[in-house]
Amino acid sequence: MDVEAFTDSRRTTPHQLVVREALYSALSQGFEVAGAPWSDCHHEDRGDGVFVLAPAHIPKAPFIELLPNALAARLTLHNAAHPAEQRIRLRMALHAGEIVYDDHGATAKSVNFTFRLLEAASLRTALARSEGVLAVIVSKWFFDEVVRNSEEIDPATFRPARVQVKDTSAIGWIWLPDHQYPADLTYLASSRGRAEPEVRQLPAAPRSFTGRADELAVLTSVLEDAAEEARTIVISAIFGTGGVGKTWLALHWAYQHLDLFPDGQLFVDLRGFAPEGQPLSPSVVVQGFLDTFGVDPARVPAELEAQSALYRSILADKRLLIVLDNARDTKQVIPLLPASPGCTVVITSRDRLAGLVTAHGARPIPVDVFSDSEAREMLATRLGAGRLNAEPGAVDELLSCCGGFPLALSIVAGRAEAHRDFPTRGRHRGCATAPRRARLLSVPP
Repeated sequence: MDVEAFTDSRRTTPHQLVVREALYSALSQGFEVAGAPWSDCHHEDRGDGVFVLAPAHIPKAPFIELLPNALAARLTLHNAAHPAEQRIRLRMALHAGEIVYDDHGATAKSVNFTFRLLEAASLRTALARSEGVLAVIVSKWFFDEVVRNSEEIDPATFRPARVQVKDTSAIGWIWLPDHQYPADLTYLASSRGRAEPEVRQLPAAPRSFTGRADELAVLTSVLEDAAEEARTIVISAIFGTGGVGKTWLALHWAYQHLDLFPDGQLFVDLRGFAPEGQPLSPSVVVQGFLDTFGVDPARVPAELEAQSALYRSILADKRLLIVLDNARDTKQVIPLLPASPGCTVVITSRDRLAGLVTAHGARPIPVDVFSDSEAREMLATRLGAGRLNAEPGAVDELLSCCGGFPLALSIVAGRAEAHRDFPTRGRHRGCATAPRRARLLSVPP
């Protein structure tokens, strides 16, 4: 077991001591309910959690049928009576296997594997998204041998999840005892030992997005106009300039249409125009996507053409959004294009990628800097109209300095939010030239 956010800065040492005391009390009572007296179990303190070994003669079923609900009930009562800094949300991993003891404690591959289950990103995400206090992950063996044969719990309320931690690549099954997933038999029918990981790679949605109504409408129309084929969209800067908001446009549109892509979203920064380093090679990107879908590295071909073929095969029956950000040229992008009619690719680039438009039917969407009214709207959204109206002259200078670039406006707005006296009249006078604008956009550490 492991306590979520045990080392959060808001938890002082006294808070942590209360958490530990409550955790051990809940565990002691919960194991009693499961028919495994705490005094009969081997347990090792882990600071923010506990490692417990139950005697081999104790039946395994109660550890999933009784223990999780008992723990959840006790933790819920504790949380209701304590402030946020002393509340407990818990991750729990269950596995069964042989162990040995030496002078330093218990050890075995099964012990290491259980800790890998506990550290799985999918388990952390499940608890973070849950309104309950407990997220449980069981090994494939435990699920097949214990959960599937249980008469007390419904296996269809578990969800398969890939466990990819250090050298471990396996399947676990996640259960939320006090905030259960809806029963769904399709997981049991299609995933007896195999699960595909969740693909949710989009960065956070841009804050206070404004404008771009025409471009958003064109993006949406592409989906409607090309329903029977893979769709490729190129968002490019009209004058080949960075900072005009290409990525923000792509992400804002993507978050508005997540429901159209039930199989998830892939995202990669291709570093085509990064100030440092080289653009990512298509082979590196494809291999990363294949890893996302749990493809064994031993199955990945050495040649890019074969890698791309495997990638397209995996996407063949999926409805997926793929965002290829900051592309250098057409050559970098072509191996990353799927053939599935359910997939949509949105590419951002300073280059117009004319080869994709002419040879692959991509839809171009050129993006210019903001008009004056759009720039004012963005600042007003971030800072409030009242603040802009209080210093109209200073705002005019600031807008002139930013040149309609959304990135520049966002940086200025961030500074203004952090410093209430920003902007002040005269600070930005004459800074509309490129060198002065570059100095304005330099973000201090």
